[in-house]
Amino acid sequence: METQTIEVYTFSIREKRAKEKYSFADGFDLYEKMKKDFINFIHNSQTGDIPAEKRTLRVPEADGGFPFWGCSDRLRCVYGIIETGLYGKKIEVVDKDNPEAALFKAANNNAAVIKPFFFLVKIPKAGDLGYMIFERTDNESICMMFVTIFQAYLKSIMPDKETNGFMIDRENFITKEYVDALKNGKLKSMTFRVRKLPKDKADLYMMKNLGVDTSITMTVNFNGGILDNKVTKAIMDDKQLFTTTEGLLGEVAVIGERSVVTDVKVNGKSKERTVYLDEKNNSLIRPYYMLSVKLNDKGYPSYESLCKSVIDFIDSTPELNKMLP
Repeated sequence: METQTIEVYTFSIREKRAKEKYSFADGFDLYEKMKKDFINFIHNSQTGDIPAEKRTLRVPEADGGFPFWGCSDRLRCVYGIIETGLYGKKIEVVDKDNPEAALFKAANNNAAVIKPFFFLVKIPKAGDLGYMIFERTDNESICMMFVTIFQAYLKSIMPDKETNGFMIDRENFITKEYVDALKNGKLKSMTFRVRKLPKDKADLYMMKNLGVDTSITMTVNFNGGILDNKVTKAIMDDKQLFTTTEGLLGEVAVIGERSVVTDVKVNGKSKERTVYLDEKNNSLIRPYYMLSVKLNDKGYPSYESLCKSVIDFIDSTPELNKMLP
């Protein structure tokens, strides 16, 4: 078994320039519609160049159908494989043991290396919140490209053809277990940052009349890391460290942000992650999760293995289970 990274987002839909979210209970059943024609829409209208993302796209076919496409009525989700690659640079392919002899050289910047990416979209019966899951292949993501495709699909199926189009509002999905693991892991460093310092405060730092924007970054490194619960609690408390009310630091602390780099063990794998102490900034934590998968003969996770691992992840994640069916 190998490990593969997925990223998870919650999402809502709204019409462009509108604030009100689309309710999945209104009108036709979007899930039933996507079951029937979403993969055909991608194949028929999205195959080829997607200029906004500098990617080319295709849906793998076999015997007149789409072997890597499915759905779960229990979870109300559709899933499948999109094959895509970035273009814009001249590509040279070589053998690992003989890099001096090119196996292939692209004549222009239009060549792309095609890679498979798994996706899953949950459409609830009611409410306004669904979720999306994407495989990360070689540290690449199709999230932005998929959102572009999904928006085009929604505009194509809505009865009101006069619509301005739709926006997909995403938020990183971070489990409570993940956040707790971040906050209770071995702390490596803490950083206080003011990205733009007001001029009157900058002047106090002997930066008078420089005529440039200034920022402040202060970092405390914990050599060897910290696991002690009492110390960890103090560091994670927004009233500790970098928050003195005396002197200049106290004056700028109220406009700064604080983050801690910590080693966290998620899905049995230790990773270095950053947690932002301001709860509003939790969305800046990367929504990455590790899954166990089997590889196919091309060296990528097999479709069947990914389907099983992703659905097992959904079933074992309380926050996803609590969402409306």
